[in-house]
Amino acid sequence: IVLQDVTEATVAAFGAKVYLLRSITTTVNTVDNGILRSRCPACQYSAQELLFGATFYKSKMWSSLVDYITEEEGVANRRSTALFCEASLLFSDLVLYATSRGDRTQDKATECEISQSFDRVFTSLARAALVADQDTTSAANLRLPLYYLIASVPQRCIQNVQSMNAPTQVLLIFKSHFQAAGGQADPLLDAAFCGIVQNMDAAQTRLLLHFLIDGMQKTACSLNIASTIHAYHLILLVAKGQEQKSEVSTVAKHFVLQALKLLYPISHCPHAGSVWTSQIRIGARFLTSAIGKKDILLFSSKDVALILGRTIGLLAPIPKKDKIGARTDNIAITTDIYCYCCAILSALLKFYPKQAYSAAPSTISVTQSLLSHALASDGYTSKTPGEDIIARSLEFAKITELLSSHKEVFKKHVIGLILFFVDSMETGMSAMTKKNMLPAIYSLLDMCSKHEMHQIQVTMTPSSKSLFRSVFKGYQKLQYKGQY
Repeated sequence: IVLQDVTEATVAAFGAKVYLLRSITTTVNTVDNGILRSRCPACQYSAQELLFGATFYKSKMWSSLVDYITEEEGVANRRSTALFCEASLLFSDLVLYATSRGDRTQDKATECEISQSFDRVFTSLARAALVADQDTTSAANLRLPLYYLIASVPQRCIQNVQSMNAPTQVLLIFKSHFQAAGGQADPLLDAAFCGIVQNMDAAQTRLLLHFLIDGMQKTACSLNIASTIHAYHLILLVAKGQEQKSEVSTVAKHFVLQALKLLYPISHCPHAGSVWTSQIRIGARFLTSAIGKKDILLFSSKDVALILGRTIGLLAPIPKKDKIGARTDNIAITTDIYCYCCAILSALLKFYPKQAYSAAPSTISVTQSLLSHALASDGYTSKTPGEDIIARSLEFAKITELLSSHKEVFKKHVIGLILFFVDSMETGMSAMTKKNMLPAIYSLLDMCSKHEMHQIQVTMTPSSKSLFRSVFKGYQKLQYKGQY
């Protein structure tokens, strides 16, 4: 079969060759290099020389493929077809093959041809992706080839495309995608952007960060802030080398303050609930990662107190049940939001325990709110019965374990948490809730000395003491009674 020349003028013949070549490239890009280097005894050519040698990138098939993707005539109808997407993916695979095995498959003239073709295809696909915001269905078909192209060969976006065009184009697509998808990220786009950042030097990283800040300052839209925070979060995760990390560090505090703006109650959100949840997810995940990146950013006691203050703002107060009727209000946050809040507090207790000491009242206030929301999941509707209380109790147990590591500081504060749990048992608590929350309560009891236990006993009512007695007996059964 002659694949190097396109003698037929029909689209069907061209399409057949595209699909055949695509099935070959998906295999050769993942096969072991030893197989590709092995030579045929009859002709003495290796597999990679027979498949896609330097002559292929100068053939009519290659030029026809590039022309088909970039030609403007009839572009709207052509891009709506599956063949256009397959041809774009084939181009990406071929460029990846040439890039990963360039020392054996190409010369300078071939490299020049591949570079020019890459620039043409990237510019065409980027333009198509940016103008596809009105129709979300076609937008997905147009963006997929671009995301795949960048993710396959991110280094060429820095080497070939002039100036900072490729990274800034990707950031613009980030913003347009967030607007169209309601704050949802695209994993393939994230991978493409991470690949570009990893191939940047310090100067290019500085320009990209300035572009991010300038774009965020032009509009105060929460979705625009969320897309920018998400982009910086990816940069924070994949930054490597001291020089690049230094550039990321210089603007880190600015992005932390912007991320805190995303943590606000749903009552203040002008968008739908799903958009609000996406913004909280982006802001909370970024803060959790930033807290752990002590080589890039260090938080002071004031910073920790500020983060705790914004976190508690998400946890709306839940009125207690009375002893006759059930609670009348609905839970203000979902389990996802609850887990994000737990992740922030856990990260602070793990990486900044001393700063959490100085903000102990705020730390305990967030813990108290998390406990009340965990207990309130008794009546929360979920696809699986008990799913919410299981997820929330596990996250809350992680926090109590971290608190128990610093019991000398927090032991006088956990008295209120234990009393709140006992009071909730008195006003009504399901057996499932009690069972799942007991490991966390046992961690709190383990922090208490005789003095704290005496205070708990004095404060409780007679009816509360009988309920607490069963909890304490269960705790005593788990205590170690042997010799150290």
